[in-house]
Amino acid sequence: MARVALRCPSQLLRSSSLLTSLTTQAKPRSSCRCHQVIRKSQSLSMMPRCTDSSSKSTRHPHASTAIFSAEYFSSQNLTSSHDSLVNKIEQAKGVEELFHLIGTNKAKLTENHIAQAFFVLVALRQNVECQKEFCESISKRPEFRTLCDLAENRISTFDDVLLINVLYCALKLLGSPYHSLVRELRCEGLKRVERLQTPQLSKMAVCLADLGERRGRAMGQVVEAYSKLLDETKHLRELSTIMKETHALVSSDLKRKIVRKLKELLDPKSVEISNATCSDFRKVFMSVDKFTNDFDDVLHQCTNYMWKGLDNMSVRELCVLTSCVNNMGYDNSYLYNHLKDLLHSRLSSITDPVNMALTTELLGYHAPAHIKFQLEENALRLIDRLRITAVGSLCSGLRRMGYFSRTLLHDKINDIISSHADQLNLETLVPVVEYFRHLVWMEEEHWQPHTAKIYELTMNQLSPSQFLRGFYILSLIPTFQPNEKLFWRALCVLPQLHTTGTNSLFRAMKRMAGRNEMPEICLRIMQAVQDRATSCLHKNTSANYLTSLLHSVLTEGGDIELVDALFKQLAHIAHKIEPRHAVECARSLYKTRYFSQELMDRILEVTIPNIHKVTPMQVLYLLGPFCSLNYQPKRVEDFFRACTERVVPFMEELPSGFLVDMAHLMSYSQWFPDEILRRIFSLEFLTKLDEELDELPDRCDMYRRRLMYLNRTVALECPELQVPWFHEEYCQEILKKRNVFYHPDVQEVQKNLVEVLGGAQYLRSFVTTPYHYDITFECVLDVNGEPLSCVNYGSVLDKGKGLSGTVLSDLMQWDTQRKQIPDGAQRVAVDYMFSSAYCVNSGHMLGMSTMKKRHLELLGYQYIQIPYFEWKSLALTDRLEKEEYLRMKIFSSSSQRGLLDVASAPSGIHRDDGSSIFAPFLHGKRRLAEDNIAERILRSYDRLAKNSTVV
Repeated sequence: MARVALRCPSQLLRSSSLLTSLTTQAKPRSSCRCHQVIRKSQSLSMMPRCTDSSSKSTRHPHASTAIFSAEYFSSQNLTSSHDSLVNKIEQAKGVEELFHLIGTNKAKLTENHIAQAFFVLVALRQNVECQKEFCESISKRPEFRTLCDLAENRISTFDDVLLINVLYCALKLLGSPYHSLVRELRCEGLKRVERLQTPQLSKMAVCLADLGERRGRAMGQVVEAYSKLLDETKHLRELSTIMKETHALVSSDLKRKIVRKLKELLDPKSVEISNATCSDFRKVFMSVDKFTNDFDDVLHQCTNYMWKGLDNMSVRELCVLTSCVNNMGYDNSYLYNHLKDLLHSRLSSITDPVNMALTTELLGYHAPAHIKFQLEENALRLIDRLRITAVGSLCSGLRRMGYFSRTLLHDKINDIISSHADQLNLETLVPVVEYFRHLVWMEEEHWQPHTAKIYELTMNQLSPSQFLRGFYILSLIPTFQPNEKLFWRALCVLPQLHTTGTNSLFRAMKRMAGRNEMPEICLRIMQAVQDRATSCLHKNTSANYLTSLLHSVLTEGGDIELVDALFKQLAHIAHKIEPRHAVECARSLYKTRYFSQELMDRILEVTIPNIHKVTPMQVLYLLGPFCSLNYQPKRVEDFFRACTERVVPFMEELPSGFLVDMAHLMSYSQWFPDEILRRIFSLEFLTKLDEELDELPDRCDMYRRRLMYLNRTVALECPELQVPWFHEEYCQEILKKRNVFYHPDVQEVQKNLVEVLGGAQYLRSFVTTPYHYDITFECVLDVNGEPLSCVNYGSVLDKGKGLSGTVLSDLMQWDTQRKQIPDGAQRVAVDYMFSSAYCVNSGHMLGMSTMKKRHLELLGYQYIQIPYFEWKSLALTDRLEKEEYLRMKIFSSSSQRGLLDVASAPSGIHRDDGSSIFAPFLHGKRRLAEDNIAERILRSYDRLAKNSTVV
């Protein structure tokens, strides 16, 4: 008897390129229905597709699941069976008809009949809205228990392909990894793992992942077996599935081989690429970032292949792809915008509540008003049929939309949560509580039932990760009162947590301690958690692990002591840092304002020769620590030149805001690339920037301010570019909205300055200078160093209307000839420097503050900075000591009336060599206007260039 395939409905064949068919014993028939189905079928995805009623295609009742592939039938030369029972099972239109066939024919059922029944049940499951209830209902039927018992008894008779397919279906239908059938199928599959082919190995990896064994020994066996057959892989879906499910266990060498194989399959000349579908490329998107940092080329290829097929994707598939593109940092605005446009166009036709929740989560952030109204309308229309598992996505989207006022939607969400309290899990509750904590109208009685349920779930968790998730949720609830029992349980879980988890636990404890008075024992446990988080870092010497851990800790808002320990350990292994680590390290240094000379030197060393391995968008992260943290090592000019050359060829394609950010950052270090600056201050660019900012209202003010800062810097330091100061009116508008806040330290400095100068008439507070720099205090000293009354020398009230009377400004260079200060007099600007003006781990001043000092001195000011750490030091505890400190700052500097001394050089840029701190500024083309002040400053620069010292 020849082996013949069971007939399978075309709708099942339509969904799979990996899951293969069953076989049975029968005589071959040349004109079988199965061959007709095979000829019409297409290879699609291994995993069951989620359908949406808004999809354009119509499907058979069983069409939503993906089980078999046409390729398997063709390769085995299979035909239809004479067994009429097979046909009847295949054509069953409902559960009752299927179970009737099983009940009346259970004595005749072979392994092929059993498997076919499982496949039909999975197809029926995918076609119902409440899949969990469907599985629970069939599990109570005696026919289904009979089917499971028969399958368990005949496991040894299943062939390899059939065994893995039945395991996959059993997991979908039974839901529990502890069912005896699932355990037996798993064990038998692992016994045969060495002889499985690549399609079955990739499917086995999916099953083990569903069983929660992604990092287990069994998954390691699958990885080892697959590595031996890697060259035999012929389908893109098989490879992407292995990449997605096994990335945690794959060695670096095998990762490189898999990526190389992936690129071979994506080669336009390969035969396999013509059979790939949009779903295959979507799977690549979901997995490739876990295997390589250099994934842009692969994703660009996938984008080109699936572009035409995006219009035919269902709403669910579009949501998955959009979320993947958004989360992985893939820089392709055209793809992302096209996906959003497709989702926008289908909003009105969505009828599936789950798709409604997903689109709300994806489109709620930055959505224009009409899209938000459409999302709200969909939510109100479909909320009554929403599953409890999708409530988290809906709440996440509403939070991003800023939907905080109490409406009918909130009451319905509460009703869903209350009515399905027995089905709640901590994964669903995280986004729900994150949203509810922003609702100011939520009182204690609203929180009480949720708090009790979350506390119960948390204390009953055996998994450390699940307990940690519950602890985090409880820390978000404003009315929750922590107790010793919860903290003792956390202490027991602590040895099982990795560093990121320990940091999350500590932050949650700090959040609770900030709202409530904590018992002494809880404070001791908090200290133990913090000590463990910092101590375990010193044992790790992997640059990969430490950089990824640093990113995770900062994403969660890590504690400064843990961040400090991470940076110190990275500095200790700086020789292991490669270009792919340098970007993440630079980004973290910039984000945290942490000064580490060893790390920045290593970043510079590996970046200059490997700048081609950095994307243009990542250049901004590399520039951040050097410019913002005010550090210029020996080869900094080579570094800036390399970064500029990397970006210039892509200026037309890059976002306008990116160029503004880059030029603004580099201006801190007095580096002014002509190509970029001329591009920015062109009419075409400024028009494009306005158009882009109209679409980003939340970032509009930020970029306009940065453009103003850049305009000010270029007008002062690059006169050869002939860029005018065109932000005067914009700055006047900012002044009208400015609110002055008196910090207690500023008030104390003001009182002492009044005593030092001899009266309040000699001091002005919260002054705005030319080019709109804000300074805390201003005074005027005559040629003998004696204070002059400030009321006689200029006020911004003479030029602006509606401005606060406390905001004064120097009009000396604002084209006004009245109220000039006397000849030889000196304006003195005094700024109190808060901790935000320095690096978090030292007294090293940031680039913005040093640039301000440089510019004010160019404008003729004597600029005095009062660091917070000096003002609050033990050396200045007495009032008289503070007055003497201010007197030395103001009058000793003014005694050298001419200009600046070397100790207070205007740039203040941190160098590690003896080169001139003004070398870039003294470049031949960069000269100041030939007025009296500029001539004096240029002469002082000539002197300083010969005797420069590190500041």
